[in-house]
Amino acid sequence: MNDHPIAQHLLDNLTRHLADGDALHGAYINPGFAKLLHMGGFGRRFVSASGCTMTDDTGRSYLDCVSGYGVMNLGHNHPGVRAALHAILDRELPSFSQVECAPLAGLAAERLCAALPNELRRVFFSNSGSEAVDSAVKLARASTGKKRLLACTGGYHGNMLGVLAA
Repeated sequence: MNDHPIAQHLLDNLTRHLADGDALHGAYINPGFAKLLHMGGFGRRFVSASGCTMTDDTGRSYLDCVSGYGVMNLGHNHPGVRAALHAILDRELPSFSQVECAPLAGLAAERLCAALPNELRRVFFSNSGSEAVDSAVKLARASTGKKRLLACTGGYHGNMLGVLAA
């Protein structure tokens, strides 16, 4: 797949700009965050990661104790996850369609429900913690009919408007 022109262009571009992450992030995403990382001594350029270890451009290895806030509970580049992704991508299934009930999502939901108590038979997939909390608020309000919420003062509930109000 890396010989496809689009993949090759992406890899070539990434290789040329590996050292430019700070500048790109500062110019186009969040300049304050890029500056904060350097001020705090965290301005590293990581070039590889495996399991719980990340390696920077000087060859120094670091134990990743953050691991994407739990989204990488199997570590970076887990071989089983990579193999599963390649297997699905190689099948050339539709990856996002609003006009079908995707079987992969159904299979994932079935596995989750099997691990839940019997009275919990539905799941909701979201792409972020903020979206999950916002949706949980909506589901709680819909199922209880109540308008008020219990929230922790000073707690972080996400960055969507509904949960920011909490």
